[in-house]
Amino acid sequence: MEGLIILVVVGGLFGAACATIAEKKNRDSQTWFWLGFVFGLFSLIILLCLPAK
Repeated sequence: MEGLIILVVVGGLFGAACATIAEKKNRDSQTWFWLGFVFGLFSLIILLCLPAK
């Protein structure tokens, strides 16, 4: 049970980070939240490499 809670918290943190950065880059923050939640660090790295719209 503790493992599931940790996964949800870490996913939420990556999702929030991706959503914040996506908003600053004029990208869809909701989509990037879920990508960050599911794929974590990979989504964050890809988002940081993308140019702003």
